[in-house]
Amino acid sequence: GFCVHAEIVFEGGAAWRWRPGATEASTPVATWREVGFVDTQFTAAPAPFWYGDSYPGGTQISGMQNVYGCLFLRKTFVITNVSEVESLQLGAIVDDGFAAWINGTEVQRVNVPGAAGSPVTISTLAGNAAEPVSFATYELFSPASYLGAGTNVMGVQVFQSSQNSSDLGFD
Repeated sequence: GFCVHAEIVFEGGAAWRWRPGATEASTPVATWREVGFVDTQFTAAPAPFWYGDSYPGGTQISGMQNVYGCLFLRKTFVITNVSEVESLQLGAIVDDGFAAWINGTEVQRVNVPGAAGSPVTISTLAGNAAEPVSFATYELFSPASYLGAGTNVMGVQVFQSSQNSSDLGFD
């Protein structure tokens, strides 16, 4: 038999836990991307996250320009049938760039220098996004290699092209 089934794990505009990138979110730097990380320094808020160019709804960021150049976002989600997940897609809109991890494995990098898996820090800068930015869908490789049964976490670090950039956006 042939079966096609698609399920939305979470929608745009979903609630995330976030914190400003004035300092690293964890020590070591990558720990915040893992399921077991205690994210009490993160605040729950809805996407999109933005300043400068207004996005409908979501969370307006203030005090970022000329102070820090990235945001940390965490979103937990539950997968019960890992063996049935043959493909995964991430839909996103971003100004200027981001790296995304699921359970600590990098799954997508957009407009951020370096190969997948190469280190990023609060000092990393994205390329300048061509505006207006548009929504894009990304195919994520080999979901069975990083998804776990039960609670999973997506970590996203959103980067500016410069600390004095006049706008930022992510959903």
